[in-house]
Amino acid sequence: MAKRLDALAAHLRPPPVPTQPHLHELDPAYFLPRAAAIEPSAVAIVHRDRSGATVQRDYFTEADRARRLAAYFKRRYKDGTKIGILAPNTPMFFELIFGIAGSGRIQASFNYRLSPAEIRAVVELSTVEVVFVDIDCLDLLKRALGEDFPKLELVVDLDSEREVDLRDFRAAGHKYQTYGELMASTVVDKTPFDQLHFEDQPENNLFALAFTSGTTGKPKAVEYTHRGMYMAAISGIIESELNHADKGCRYLWTLPMFHAAGWSYPFGVTALRGVHVCLRKMDYTLIWHYLTSEQGITHYNAAPTVNIQICEHPNATRLPERVLVTVAASPPSPSLFKRMISLNLIPVHVYGLTETYGPITRCYVLPEWRAHDDDLQFKKMSRQGHGFLTAQKARVVKPSLADNGVLIDVERNGKEIGEIIVQGNTCMKRYHRDEQATRKVFAGGWLHTGDLAVWHPDGALEVMDRNKDIIISGGENISSVGVENVISAHPDVVEVAVIGIPDKVYGERPKALIILRASGMAKDPAILKTELIEFARGRLGGFEVPREIDFLDELPKTSTGKIKKNELRNAERVKFEHAQKGLATTSG
Repeated sequence: MAKRLDALAAHLRPPPVPTQPHLHELDPAYFLPRAAAIEPSAVAIVHRDRSGATVQRDYFTEADRARRLAAYFKRRYKDGTKIGILAPNTPMFFELIFGIAGSGRIQASFNYRLSPAEIRAVVELSTVEVVFVDIDCLDLLKRALGEDFPKLELVVDLDSEREVDLRDFRAAGHKYQTYGELMASTVVDKTPFDQLHFEDQPENNLFALAFTSGTTGKPKAVEYTHRGMYMAAISGIIESELNHADKGCRYLWTLPMFHAAGWSYPFGVTALRGVHVCLRKMDYTLIWHYLTSEQGITHYNAAPTVNIQICEHPNATRLPERVLVTVAASPPSPSLFKRMISLNLIPVHVYGLTETYGPITRCYVLPEWRAHDDDLQFKKMSRQGHGFLTAQKARVVKPSLADNGVLIDVERNGKEIGEIIVQGNTCMKRYHRDEQATRKVFAGGWLHTGDLAVWHPDGALEVMDRNKDIIISGGENISSVGVENVISAHPDVVEVAVIGIPDKVYGERPKALIILRASGMAKDPAILKTELIEFARGRLGGFEVPREIDFLDELPKTSTGKIKKNELRNAERVKFEHAQKGLATTSG
């Protein structure tokens, strides 16, 4: 009988996996239990929750919570199940990132700033079986799904440990399980890490779905692998210099965790046993509190538009120690970098997209640039630079041939405009359930970014525009970014967007939409417009100068700070068409 039982046990055990001592599967989920093993008492999370209370947990606690989540997911959901997250930057989000990965299931995080129709589209595209949703996003999800809402399993995060908040939630008639209740139910679980999947997932398996911002159409789902996320995390550690500070990395979560899986920074910061300082919402007063308090922030990531708001805040002050700021999402102006550096917010300028796990190139500031005057130094800093260590050299190719997969480099003269293409470890695997779009974006074996740039003699890239944002006026190409950089240098300008508007003679012409500083608001608008046009005329070609300027209170932006130029163009197109109809009616 004993022999039979031994034989049965041997049959049930999986066959031994052939090992190659010089290789192992790359999986960043391992970074959390590793951090807890090395320095269990190190602070992992600091968060001001929905009730205003401060939550602080160490790496031992966070690793244990992720372990319990992983065991729960493994028991409840089959392999390949997609688990959705609709939440701001909270401890729940951080724990789910590792818990889902550690269970071998797949994360799909949604942008809570999308419209209900867009939320429905990404939920359906991802085929999630359950969504972990923040209480403030619950109504959005309900409006998005309509009559299908009850069919989806939900776990609701109250982001508060107060009993009164749970009582209020139940009193409102909600019967969903809360995140706090789920975590309490897993306290007795003792499943060890080595019986989960924090280390043993095949590295090319699907790790997560991220969604493009939808600035040029409906969002697409981008497939990330375990290997790609691991390599992206290593890139972030190196290129954003996360380990430069003697006191360790103290990272402020201004970047949404849902955006390109937080650019892999949940893993990079965790690998260094750094502190994740979560921001539930973009509160610029709170940001300056963290920058100037005992938290001692060392790093954050933000788009140029977010950095403008930080720099213009009334509490802005020069910091005693430098803070490294990874800047991306849209091309920054030299004047923004000058202002940031005056506050000791040191830019690390990178470039990338959702399809590349976030950043994939960096502008490397050279010592000899300090000998240049400010204008030239900051202009060079605003270039997008060279490819990361974990990727191939980024290239700029002739756009007229690139769509057909014929990849011919432009001249490295800083003048000829082409399309940026990239290749390497941190390129997405494919678009989820969209073979046609995948074939198109990988034409010729490289990932086509859709961004137009020049290639300088030193090998550095400089983005001139998105393909759809280039203004073609009378046959001349105008870089909206180039015009924006000039206008943003005016002392009365906080932020500017330049778009092409319809023109009966030239097809298109540039128009500037500007947010003013208080100094500009105090001036006569007509006089200031003339002043701005003359300011631009002295620095641009005549055909590049906007003859029309509007002053706005705000510009429409995506969740990651990109200006929605498509919305601005559409509004101008409608105005033009109405004007044409009015002229036709009058002449009739």
